Amino acid sequence: MNKIIFVILLSIIGYLGFCNYLNTTKIDKLTIENSKLAEDLKMKTVIYKDKIVFQTRYKDKVITKIEYLPPESHTIITTDNQDQTTLNIQTKGFCLFPAINSIASNTFQFGFGARLFFWDRYGLGVGISNELKPYLYIDRRISDFIPFCQNTAVGVSYDGNIGLIISIFL
Repeated sequence: MNKIIFVILLSIIGYLGFCNYLNTTKIDKLTIENSKLAEDLKMKTVIYKDKIVFQTRYKDKVITKIEYLPPESHTIITTDNQDQTTLNIQTKGFCLFPAINSIASNTFQFGFGARLFFWDRYGLGVGISNELKPYLYIDRRISDFIPFCQNTAVGVSYDGNIGLIISIFL
């Protein structure tokens, strides 16, 4: 029974991710089409909660990039002597983000964990449950599905049994 619920929930997460990808692509395309860069500006950068909209003028053309900004990362914007501007976002690496976790496997448990590695919205972490049992988990931030959940992720955990995990980062 748990495996059926697990497969159903994993399928729902996959479906929502695919639908979100299609919607995000449409929104980004409209943002690029509607964004304007004033004539007196060579570059403009706008940072939202988890996105960077980067516009730069190249000859008579305005180039717009919309990039996801992981909370675990940092961004470097550089301009050289020839007015060439580059945007470098760290999209993967080591991090230490503590989290409170809710784990549903054979039993329902709570735990305290930490995300140790990230790659865009995905992460790998470890933790210890309220039964003092260690676990490993892979999760994905859901701020693109549910905008008000900026510090929440869902994923799969393993503590001897495979389970679902919801992480709230501190």
